[in-house]
Amino acid sequence: MPNKLAAIDWRDASVAVAVMALGLTGVVLASRYSLGEMRNIGPGAFPMIVSVLILLAGGLIAIESVVMRREEGDDLSAEPVPYRVLLFVTAGLLAFALLTPVAGAVPGILACILLAAMADGSLRLWQVAVLAALVAGFCALVFVVLLKLPMTLVTW
Repeated sequence: MPNKLAAIDWRDASVAVAVMALGLTGVVLASRYSLGEMRNIGPGAFPMIVSVLILLAGGLIAIESVVMRREEGDDLSAEPVPYRVLLFVTAGLLAFALLTPVAGAVPGILACILLAAMADGSLRLWQVAVLAALVAGFCALVFVVLLKLPMTLVTW
């Protein structure tokens, strides 16, 4: 009888646990705020929705780590840990979180995308700049113009 635990992709399973922990933390923190009603949505509704979606994504990753069968001979332990991706994506998120309150949403978005794009390294600088400008413009249009949120785009 084959060992059923050998079919689990432990790297994916550990990522699933981390993602689910992040989603669960968001659910706990969002539950401190009022969810409101359907007609008058409260400040905790959006963080709760996003956190539940993150939690579900972690669950799907966990299911995939168990269900997905690897080809024989796949040695997942031989794959290097993608430290570059971890470093630059984390740096991008931190740059957004630290720069947005000080300089505004547009510089925070630009810094986040520029740093996160360095995680892959396959995009040229002009491609990253165009992507960052489009995302910043889209966020300004949606959040400030359409939704009329009191958000500072750029602080001089």
